[in-house]
Amino acid sequence: MQTTLPAVLLLALTAAAGTTPGQEKFDPAARAKTIAPFIDEQTILVMHAELARVKIGRLCDELVEWLPEIKEEIDLPKMAAAGVLSSFVQAGGKDVYVLLSLADVSVAPPHQLPLTFIVPLPAGSDGKAMASVLGAIPLEAKQRIGGVFFAGSRAALERAKQGKPEVRPELAKAFAAAGDSTAQVLLLPPKYTRRVIEELMPALPKVIGGGPSTIITDGLLWAAAGVDPPPRMSLRVTVQSKNPQAAAALKNKWADVCRAAREDVETAGLLPSYDEVVKLLTPEVQGDRLVVVLDDKNGGAAKLLAAVKSAIEKAREHARRKVVPR
Repeated sequence: MQTTLPAVLLLALTAAAGTTPGQEKFDPAARAKTIAPFIDEQTILVMHAELARVKIGRLCDELVEWLPEIKEEIDLPKMAAAGVLSSFVQAGGKDVYVLLSLADVSVAPPHQLPLTFIVPLPAGSDGKAMASVLGAIPLEAKQRIGGVFFAGSRAALERAKQGKPEVRPELAKAFAAAGDSTAQVLLLPPKYTRRVIEELMPALPKVIGGGPSTIITDGLLWAAAGVDPPPRMSLRVTVQSKNPQAAAALKNKWADVCRAAREDVETAGLLPSYDEVVKLLTPEVQGDRLVVVLDDKNGGAAKLLAAVKSAIEKAREHARRKVVPR
């Protein structure tokens, strides 16, 4: 359990795709407020999921359907994840936020993703039960801070204790754009990345049509994805741009990237339905935003899952041909 707990928790976060929608009123501002003290100027990624409603058994069954070769090995991780989630809920846990700051990435050991876990605690909790549940996470600092339990690096903890969080108004907007979904993933490029990108790469590669890098820096101020499971299976992706012109330019660049990838024979071979997938993932310009919506109403979610499953089967077949002697 010592070595697998972080993987179990990340599995559980991903497993939000196997949960049922929350019953509480959707409040993106409240979500942003919960993690605001832990957001710094270099926070680039925020994930959130309702772990209290995770269906680990359902997730594992889905994985086995997609990857039959793991059928014999899935029982132990399944039991471990179920045990951790049961303890998590008993300790008063309901949902979890996972943050990634570039400030921690720069000092993290090689091959280690320095994530910060924030778990809201119920009123009156001293955090001891949650500390016991999360105690095996190999992170430097774990403690109760105000109304949440913190698990992350010492540097992230010190930044939080300084009480000078970075004001990121886009956080609540991104949560709102992800919608009342079961799980959300927010991409929040720090302000300084615009300058870095424009200075280091003033022009985009010719292979994707070239053009100024401002197509990216003006086109992607932040992005948010919201995911719901069956029977409300859906994926909603929103990209916030500087203005409608920047949104249109980024959509055109997306088309250039897709055309360049289409010419890759290996990619085309492993994904026969490539053109259909591109069509599904091509966003619409809605004012100063790009939006992709795939759900059961338009059939997009089912089509995308079918295409991905086909690609996995093709990749598996391709791998078998490489290892089986002719």
